[in-house]
Amino acid sequence: MKNDNLNERTIKITNGNLKSHHIYITAVRDMLPADVLGGSTKEQESTTKILVKFNPGPMVETDIPKGRNFFRNRAGIKEFFERANIKENDLIVIKKLGTHRFSIFPADPIG
Repeated sequence: MKNDNLNERTIKITNGNLKSHHIYITAVRDMLPADVLGGSTKEQESTTKILVKFNPGPMVETDIPKGRNFFRNRAGIKEFFERANIKENDLIVIKKLGTHRFSIFPADPIG
């Protein structure tokens, strides 16, 4: 789901996201720098990372594995889902704060 704001996108959480502790990033691919694409294995991760602040939750560094549609670092996502009590069909916001800095937080249910 796209917002009017070019630096912010809303994403609907699926049951698969909750089970696998990931967030599909299709809607934000154009906001992500190309230099954070790593190889398909942990040993091939990109040396350049993005910094993601989960609210509530931790701040993590991550890249994007080749051929995947989510952030490699899933520990922060799991904690965010738990602390924010995210459920299937909930909306979250990914906001670009800088070229390599992002914030992820629950969408305001009132809008």
